[in-house]
Amino acid sequence: MRTVKASKQPGAARLIPIGAVSLRTGLSQDVLRVWERRYHAVQPKRSADGNRVYEEADVARLELLKRATESGYAIGRVAALSADQLTDLLKDAAPSRTHTDKTQLDAEIAEIFQAVHAMNGARVNDLLMRSVVTRGAEGFVLNLLPVLLHQTGDLWEEGGICPAHEHLLSATLQRMLGWTMSQLSVPADAPVLIAVTPSGQRHEMGALMCGILAASRGWRVEYLGPDLPIADIARATVDAGARAVALSVVHRTQGDSLRAEMHLLRDLVGSETVIFVGGREGWRHKKALAAIGTTPLNSLDAFLEHLEVNWTR
Repeated sequence: MRTVKASKQPGAARLIPIGAVSLRTGLSQDVLRVWERRYHAVQPKRSADGNRVYEEADVARLELLKRATESGYAIGRVAALSADQLTDLLKDAAPSRTHTDKTQLDAEIAEIFQAVHAMNGARVNDLLMRSVVTRGAEGFVLNLLPVLLHQTGDLWEEGGICPAHEHLLSATLQRMLGWTMSQLSVPADAPVLIAVTPSGQRHEMGALMCGILAASRGWRVEYLGPDLPIADIARATVDAGARAVALSVVHRTQGDSLRAEMHLLRDLVGSETVIFVGGREGWRHKKALAAIGTTPLNSLDAFLEHLEVNWTR
């Protein structure tokens, strides 16, 4: 990385500090550094005081790369492409999260619920698989699935679906997501992530979603399912040599029990293992959990950013 002095000569390239690049692209500074170090996506210069500075061409390239990752492409697979190649790729890419066609999304979900009401599990599975193929695994998890789950909750509260309907959809989703995760190939030297829910947490959809996102970004995911004691999660993490653990904590916990469990997990797996805690209950205790060295998450986008950062640790 070359050190440069800002030039005031007419026509000189304007150099942009990393903070401004982060604001313009929507990529965190940590992600920008990881994309540079691990994937050589751009090659920023250094200012006289040692800070990263970027040219306009770098910013334009980062914006293309972000659009590509939002369309379901792993950064490791597109970082070496030229600007022209990225532009061509995006012409044929699935719509990004920002530009998803809401009308098409609503139509897909309405069709799924029609099959659910008919108690036609095979049809539900076919529709879900069609969406995965069309959107890609990452696009499906980020675009369609959150809306589908939210509408399922609304219908449950309104009496629009009964327990049998909800069980059919959940069981089909779990099978389909598990299969999808198993189909995502990863490098032989991929870092390992354990996806699981702790004891008393039987809602596993969040852990499955995180598992698919991690696998789509090149992690080897070992999915352990729901309701596993902390000691067993720790044993699996150590035995697998996992770099990270992703836990989904949705259901209400009693008193200080969640903090105590995460404190125990931290002690058992050591300080180098990243512990992600997602789900609304984890976020409710975010300050206490962060204080003991875990990473509380309130969105799938935040999870993806942290995955990129921790790849290089």
